Amino acid sequence: DDYIGGAEHAVMHLLYARFWTKVMYDEDLISFQEPFKTLRNQGMILAPDGQKMSKSKNNTIEPDGLIEQGYGADATRIMELFIGPWNQSVAWSVEGMGGSFRFLQRVWTITQEYIEAKDAKGKQPEVLETIHRTIEKVSKDLDVMGFNTAIAALMECVNKLYIAKAETGFVDKESWQFAIESLLKLLAPFAPHISEDLWSQLGHEGSIHTSEWPVHDPAQLATDSMNIVIQVNGRLRANISIASGSSEKDIIKAARAEENVSKYLSSKELKKTIFVADKLVNFVVAK
Repeated sequence: DDYIGGAEHAVMHLLYARFWTKVMYDEDLISFQEPFKTLRNQGMILAPDGQKMSKSKNNTIEPDGLIEQGYGADATRIMELFIGPWNQSVAWSVEGMGGSFRFLQRVWTITQEYIEAKDAKGKQPEVLETIHRTIEKVSKDLDVMGFNTAIAALMECVNKLYIAKAETGFVDKESWQFAIESLLKLLAPFAPHISEDLWSQLGHEGSIHTSEWPVHDPAQLATDSMNIVIQVNGRLRANISIASGSSEKDIIKAARAEENVSKYLSSKELKKTIFVADKLVNFVVAK
């Protein structure tokens, strides 16, 4: 369905493909006249000096050197996909290699720590919220080839999982199992080798690349509380955190009880109350 290639190939590969499609259509061999539903032109990885890489210019860069230095193929893939939007050209730089390598190290470490953790009882809803939000983000980004933003979401996910681990450990093993396995599935298209290795260490016999893609649960994205802005005559006086789904009456009552709000209401005539659901309460008082 998709033709993905550099714009410089449009007068060769794309032209030939369209030519033969129309020939076959004219001969009643097929029922469509265009070979592809979508044309996508990717950007180019340029030489560090901004020029197009060319053997004649002797400015090509082989990945072997980076792999042999110990970074590995996965970190090289992560860095190249993270370097910028896939449809824009960008000059090659190894400045992000260290960050890509450390990110994969953190994935490896937290997976090993989860494997070694002892069973414990507890609930960690933040773990499920983090991974379901990441599943939603990465899945949407892959649909539009947003590889760099998908990798950024994975990095943010790992950071949040480390925070959850530091605060309460791996007490909710069921949630952590889903989170770690889903993380590896989301990572697999970008870093296939480390993902396959860790998948096997988790006890799975089949390949991670033939496993089912994770699906996010919208119910896990709902937060238990919401932030309400409190104003008096349009000026910010307080922010309150209140349970999601609270009624207008309860929100206004809680807003009036705030010390920095009540002092502006106590000696003034309340003319009206403006309520914006889940967002704002504005008390309009006589001046």
